Amino acid sequence: MTTNNFHRREKELLATIIFSQRNLWNQWRRDNSEVPLSLEGINFQDCDLTGANLENIDLTNANLKDTNLKSANLKDTFIECADNLQGVKLDDNTQIDETSRLVWDVINNPQSERNLSNLDLRGVNLKWADLTNANLSGADLNDANLAYANLSGANLSGTDLTDAYLWGINLANVRLDKNTKIDEQSKLIWEIVNHPKQERDLSKMSLEEVNLRGADLRNADLTDTHLTNGSLKNADLRGANLTNAHLNNVNLIGVKLDENTIIDEKWKFVWEIVNHPQSQRDLKKTDLSYANLAGVDLRNANLRETDLSYANFGRSRFKRGRFEGC
Repeated sequence: MTTNNFHRREKELLATIIFSQRNLWNQWRRDNSEVPLSLEGINFQDCDLTGANLENIDLTNANLKDTNLKSANLKDTFIECADNLQGVKLDDNTQIDETSRLVWDVINNPQSERNLSNLDLRGVNLKWADLTNANLSGADLNDANLAYANLSGANLSGTDLTDAYLWGINLANVRLDKNTKIDEQSKLIWEIVNHPKQERDLSKMSLEEVNLRGADLRNADLTDTHLTNGSLKNADLRGANLTNAHLNNVNLIGVKLDENTIIDEKWKFVWEIVNHPQSQRDLKKTDLSYANLAGVDLRNANLRETDLSYANFGRSRFKRGRFEGC
């Protein structure tokens, strides 16, 4: 048995004891709260941990989605670094530090124009958070997870984003200044989204998991550019050169192309499917591997012997579609 597996089993056993022997566990924890323990990475989704004493237990990267933590003791648990706090239930009796409760509130009670200026938010998990028009000026977000967060209109003047996870974030109308600490790639995305310029040379760049929603990329050189898992939704690609561009799982909804856009036939066809839906479309023997077809109406489509490996079908509809040999 490897050390990692052993630690994993220890954590799972500890979680089982907390679930099944709540009163006994709480008494033991009260008497031994100084002993650091870890439930890092454990999946607690939909669990009832009402009144559980989790003091000084590391919950970093734990999945707490829809978990009931009313009246729980969450002192020193690093819950603000948990993998998922969506739907977590807290109450006035939940013992939790101010920063952790704030992170929970940001995730579960979205509101525009939050004032988070000058706060110490190092290492917190704000993945998918709605931070529209938020004031984050002077905040310390070093090593924070902001992946796929909506920061549109936010004030990041003097914000420290050193080593922060910024995949897929929306940087439209975001305010930066000379004191903002942000990685070069994210600074480039911010520049593209907020300062339109034609004929940009982005060839051979690694721009995976970036959000270029609505970007003006007219006549841009995107030859051999890696855009995998990103979003080009509503981007203007008229006249752009996308020869050999990597468009695996890229959102192409609303993208503008014209007769001067150079794009590989496969991705031109995916763009066509996404933006010009047809009833009973014949996709027999078509290569749709890695295509982002989320939300596409494929009812009655002929998908016989179609390569759908690793395609994204989130919210797509398939009623009466024919799949033989896919």
